[in-house]
Amino acid sequence: DNVVVLTGDIHSSWASDLPVDAAAYDPEGDAPAAAVEFVAPAISAFALPFLTDAVVRLLSNNNRHIKFFELTKRGFVRVDVTPERVHGDWYLYPDIEPETVPPPEHGAAFEVAAGAGRLVPVDFEAKPR
Repeated sequence: DNVVVLTGDIHSSWASDLPVDAAAYDPEGDAPAAAVEFVAPAISAFALPFLTDAVVRLLSNNNRHIKFFELTKRGFVRVDVTPERVHGDWYLYPDIEPETVPPPEHGAAFEVAAGAGRLVPVDFEAKPR
């Protein structure tokens, strides 16, 4: 119950439900996944800009448990944990040059409510504490 996986080091951003059986996963259903996963991108290492649109379509069409992915931008995830939910905000940089680092863009936000076992997109950032 309430398993949240926080990972990274793959140079890209992801938000996923982690079902026991990905082939049987129903993205519109309400059965909980075994866990949810927040994947943080790299901030100093290069992202994966060489991936083609075909690869992106393949990922989207064949992995219904993946709710969000961004493969080309660097950044970080800020995770906010309360007894009621876990909230993740992805902050992304279109480019990072040592001379001029722009403020990050808010790329996505997802939450999982306690006991729900599924990520849902939200349209707000967690308030800093």
